[in-house]
Amino acid sequence: MFNIHKNQYILIEDTLDYNCPFDFLKENIVGYTIYYDCNLNISIKKQEQVEILLLGFILNPFSPNLSNDEILESLINGVNNNHDILLKEIQKLSGRFVLLYKSNNSFIVFNDCCGLRQIYFNQEGPFVMSSSPELILSTLGYTFQVDNILKDLFNDKQFIKKEFAWYGDSWYDSRIKKVLPNHFLNIYERTIHRIDYFYNGPDCYDDIIDYAKSILRGSLEAIHNRYDNVIQPITAGWDSRILLAASKKLTNETHYYLFDNSDEKYVDRIVATDLSKKLGFEFMLIQTNPLDAEFLNMFNKRFAIPRIIYKTSHIQWHFYNSQKLGTITINGNCTEIVRCYFSWTYNFGKNGNATIDELTKISGFSNIFKGELLKWISESKRFSDVSGIGNLDLLYWEQRMGNWGSMYPYEQDIAIEEFSPFNNKNLLYSIFKINFSQRYFPDFKFFRDLIIHLWSDTLVEPINPILGWSLKLRLKKNLKRSTTISSIVRKFKYTH
Repeated sequence: MFNIHKNQYILIEDTLDYNCPFDFLKENIVGYTIYYDCNLNISIKKQEQVEILLLGFILNPFSPNLSNDEILESLINGVNNNHDILLKEIQKLSGRFVLLYKSNNSFIVFNDCCGLRQIYFNQEGPFVMSSSPELILSTLGYTFQVDNILKDLFNDKQFIKKEFAWYGDSWYDSRIKKVLPNHFLNIYERTIHRIDYFYNGPDCYDDIIDYAKSILRGSLEAIHNRYDNVIQPITAGWDSRILLAASKKLTNETHYYLFDNSDEKYVDRIVATDLSKKLGFEFMLIQTNPLDAEFLNMFNKRFAIPRIIYKTSHIQWHFYNSQKLGTITINGNCTEIVRCYFSWTYNFGKNGNATIDELTKISGFSNIFKGELLKWISESKRFSDVSGIGNLDLLYWEQRMGNWGSMYPYEQDIAIEEFSPFNNKNLLYSIFKINFSQRYFPDFKFFRDLIIHLWSDTLVEPINPILGWSLKLRLKKNLKRSTTISSIVRKFKYTH
């Protein structure tokens, strides 16, 4: 029987009379019970009045042989009953995790740098927290409900084309809130707080190159130490090339691949194939199939609003082919935070900053998201000023990655675990020390220099070349995607 809640957890206040209907394991933490799927790692360390609980996996790039338990042991020995120390120490670590910290006077929870393992919670009633908002509803016995304006949004062609890009710290059902990156939740008070900016890493260009190189290489080495089967996609893009270069010493242990499901992958297919031939590593082109009835039925049961995009066929392939324990896929997410994506895509803020009007235009649905964005802009301004991180880049980090960016790993959980090596706060903070112009489109000088220091031979093929009719094919892809998804979404029914 398929496990539609694979890789998920639920934390429940003990005042709630709950009989878990799923085949979950459980652990107790004073006053609360955690139920979790057997595929999701859990590690616990206790010392006097302090308890740390990890859900997921955490890596130390500078000590890649350390296990989850060993890293937690180091953390609990250094916190001195002070969660501020813990929040600083966690910055150097990579992974995809949720971490709970309980002492005699506080109980907080936060997640990995970009919030790729999610934290949702309810605002009223007995406290329930989960990586799955749907599980919170079922635990509380709630029926999924959305406002009428959101019903229209889910059928909007532009919203569908943007792959359900969401903004704010509430879910579709507004009774459920979420913790965005760079924030933590005080569980006792159910209040969200921003994590203070702290950075004590390198400041000069060459040192940051070396620092980034060490973190990326160390993170990949660490994930290879944890998982038996590491698979890594190759495309024609920047993120893929950086991670290929970082994997130089691991090419014989890495299974490189590309989903080649249509002509839209024309450029990616040519570049990836040529790279594998010229650099001498094994590479597989994978043909995906149309979504079948069995998978779609399971997928639709899993999500309140199933998001069917072109990459859903990739999840289906993993669902049927990558289910075995010990398999993980590498992803380039989080890189665009420091590559000024919003700045050059929307031509806003040549120094990484934009006006309030420009920021609210990015969502494309200002009548729906403007209030949430204005609240975020006000709340984040001091952090942006102190850190020197422009509000466009911070918007991408916290709102884009914290919402849209975390959706696909969550959807993919039913099939396979995922790791993003750039999901490391100290790494991002260090690259933000690089001048804006050297991180900017189209040259991305810093990232080209980083690739040269990691494995210069990977530049034997150009990055994102324009070949043949690729532009036409991509336009065709966008039109086809919009039409297909729109027809599916129109079938959804909403209940109150």
